[in-house]
Amino acid sequence: MKHMKKLLVVAFALAMCMAMSATVFAAGENSISVSGAKNGETYNIYKMLDLSVNDQAAPTAYRYTMNAKWQGFWTSGAGKDYITVTNGIVTWKTDKQSAADMEAFGKAAAKYAADNSIAADKDAVTAASGTAQWTGLDNGYYLVTSTYGIATSVASTPANPAQTIEEKNTENTTDKDVKEAAERNGTAESWGNANDAAVGDEVFFRAKVSIAKNSIKVKYHDTMDDGLDWTGASKVKVYTDEGLTTELAAANYSVAEGTAPETFVVTFTDAYVAGLTAAKTD
Repeated sequence: MKHMKKLLVVAFALAMCMAMSATVFAAGENSISVSGAKNGETYNIYKMLDLSVNDQAAPTAYRYTMNAKWQGFWTSGAGKDYITVTNGIVTWKTDKQSAADMEAFGKAAAKYAADNSIAADKDAVTAASGTAQWTGLDNGYYLVTSTYGIATSVASTPANPAQTIEEKNTENTTDKDVKEAAERNGTAESWGNANDAAVGDEVFFRAKVSIAKNSIKVKYHDTMDDGLDWTGASKVKVYTDEGLTTELAAANYSVAEGTAPETFVVTFTDAYVAGLTAAKTD
């Protein structure tokens, strides 16, 4: 039997939460935890700004200053659009605090770290039991990234000496159905869970791939049932609507034969995935 796969791409919005604030605690005694972390994914933490505090018994002042490793980001990179520096003291611009601003900031900071091989300030953590955590942190403004997605959370310790931030990336999902054979008799098109095709018939499948905004390295893996023969990559098409009327440009994805038991793999380009900015594409 022949097998044809048709895919649908849907983009979902991803909310991000970033904060910049501080109270006074001793250096090296702070912690940051990621709640809802994706098990098995790797998380890294970077200190983007240093924070000095008044060490008196009743501290009354603190200030942010540039971290040497991130100076290029703040002075000539994307970071310069978000802060004001006066006599070496860093303050956040009041007109750069919207959710959209902070999302763009997090993506730019994560890209800068990757492009410039910035070393993380603590060992990478592999999430387990839904948590990733670092302890023994100095006061500062921190960036947290993960292999789960490029969406990043930024936290400032010691806003809370044991601060917890929520994982903001969401799962990519798939939903697969088959074009029912009754359509060969001229009835209205429909998709369902079963098909009564005979030997030699061409069977059409559709998989709805929901891609969360800010995902990275997105691939769709498919394994055909026994008794079906794949007719090759040319039979796999990607559409951007459930009616399968608008085909996604071929430059945005590639199709390759999978490694057994997988039949084939669809790989979406990083540029295409990064461009999924709509709240949802139906």
